[in-house]
Amino acid sequence: MNDAEFLAEATKGNLDIGPVAGEDLEKIANRFFKVDPATVIRTEKRLPVHCLLPSRSKSSSRGGF
Repeated sequence: MNDAEFLAEATKGNLDIGPVAGEDLEKIANRFFKVDPATVIRTEKRLPVHCLLPSRSKSSSRGGF
């Protein structure tokens, strides 16, 4: 990383900026997105069906999801 301004801001915010191996990044992402199955079931019961299905519209602002 050669962006001195970015690195200065990261240092000021006590952020660790450095390379991360793909396997480590995958573990981090999996932990971030891990949701208790019971929470998923409760959420599905409370949402209308159309909120759970991917949009078939090409003009969707969420890229069809």
